Amino acid sequence: MKIQFDTLDYQNDSVNSATNVFEGQTFRKSNFTISNTFPQGSLLTEDGIGIGNRVIINEEQMLSNVNKIQISNHILPSESLYGNNKVFPQFNVEMETGTGKTFVYLKTIFELNKKYGFLKFVIVVPSVAIKEGVLKFYEISKEYLSKQYNGTINHLFQFDSNNLGWIQSYASANTIEIMVTTIQSFNKDLNVMNRENDQLSGAKPIDLIAETRPILIIDEPQSVDNTDQPKRRYQG
Repeated sequence: MKIQFDTLDYQNDSVNSATNVFEGQTFRKSNFTISNTFPQGSLLTEDGIGIGNRVIINEEQMLSNVNKIQISNHILPSESLYGNNKVFPQFNVEMETGTGKTFVYLKTIFELNKKYGFLKFVIVVPSVAIKEGVLKFYEISKEYLSKQYNGTINHLFQFDSNNLGWIQSYASANTIEIMVTTIQSFNKDLNVMNRENDQLSGAKPIDLIAETRPILIIDEPQSVDNTDQPKRRYQG
């Protein structure tokens, strides 16, 4: 039996609200070489190039976009992009449990790629059970999403501390790359994500992932980033 997907109006509204934050962004990717602070060869492809996201609109334009979205949804306009973190722009899309939020943020990823060329994404979830749910939902929805977006190549995988070879693939791929991880994977200094690693020539996985400037999607943020420790990890 094949599951049939129908996108509801409120789901489309949520996707459009998220993607319209970047209105004015031109379609482009960002090629980069590893920072001098990292050991050479720890992340790079043979030609020394990685591929990351690049946002070119300025903060004034982005805030204007956000305010338009808020006004259209009868929300008081924000005065800043940064919320409480003071380091990077953050945006909240509120949806009730059971209304299809996993589908919405997966579709949002494809729309962000279609409209602006963004390629690198990280989904952070509060528990292993929810992570398994995301992985399962992706499996049953990827055929539908692929058809909806003309066969766009994409790869979703879970963070595996025992196999860090995926980091090079994640950084160098010219396709949609989505890493799914739990907050428990990087909320302590001793976690593999935060430790220098011989497999990566002494670099930390979290620092190498950050080089791609991924778009971070936090599932149930009230459960994930409610302490200072995970907030510092996001900022890093």
